[in-house]
Amino acid sequence: LGQFYNGETVKGILALAGVLGLPLLLPLWTTIDPFIPVILVWTLAILDAYLSARKINRLQKTFRHKSLLFWPETACLILIAAFILAAAAAPHVAAKSVSVAAGVVADTKYPAYAVPLYESAILLAPNDTAIRLEKVRVLHYIGRDTEARSDLSYAIATDPNDTAPLMMTGNLLYDNGEYQASINYFEKALELKPKEAAIWMRKGDAQLMIAVSEMQKMREQYKTLTTGSYSADAASTAPANIDAFESMQSYRDAMTAYNEAIKLDPLVSVEISAHVLASTQTMVEM
Repeated sequence: LGQFYNGETVKGILALAGVLGLPLLLPLWTTIDPFIPVILVWTLAILDAYLSARKINRLQKTFRHKSLLFWPETACLILIAAFILAAAAAPHVAAKSVSVAAGVVADTKYPAYAVPLYESAILLAPNDTAIRLEKVRVLHYIGRDTEARSDLSYAIATDPNDTAPLMMTGNLLYDNGEYQASINYFEKALELKPKEAAIWMRKGDAQLMIAVSEMQKMREQYKTLTTGSYSADAASTAPANIDAFESMQSYRDAMTAYNEAIKLDPLVSVEISAHVLASTQTMVEM
């Protein structure tokens, strides 16, 4: 603002870009806390504006007029001050507003830019599970699963009776191929909501994928054994590892979970049929 008041438009734009841009850009490519660089840029901008004003007052520098950007920035600062006051008076409402803005950014080609906005919203409402889960979705989408798991653990610890973070943790593990671990979370969710068809269906999905994985391992072992690539010792022990009953048990467990889901909500039968058909196709193509 000081640069714009002194008529130094270029310097003002650079200072503004540093203060506003660093909090968004640094977390994307570095682990540096943006707070210190922002304070440094802000301090240098204030010092530069003071020295320029001093030269103008001493007639060592020509002052023409204020920059055209002085008044728009002044208006923005007034709006920011009003938002800060509103956030102090109603932090939860302010957090929802920021999370809505973050959701809009997340739907663009640059979803990573939404993460700092979600973090700001969480600072305003740290126990709002819905905002934290929205952040987790974005983190998982951009491949930052370690951070996503940390937020999910916090959400679970904050409200152990909420199935949403349990389900999202299970879904994250499922997407990463950790099917047995995902089942553990789906079962925890079922302890809280045993009549929820969607949870039974997700448990069935995970058990079905375990069955497919076990069948794939069995076929690979069988192919290796029959092609004669095993040594004599390995060949003598390989059949013990080929357990079709284990795969069938996982498949039966999946069907049991699916049947329970259909009992609770017959409308999920179409989606379940599609999942089973896709898995059957996978087993046929192996």
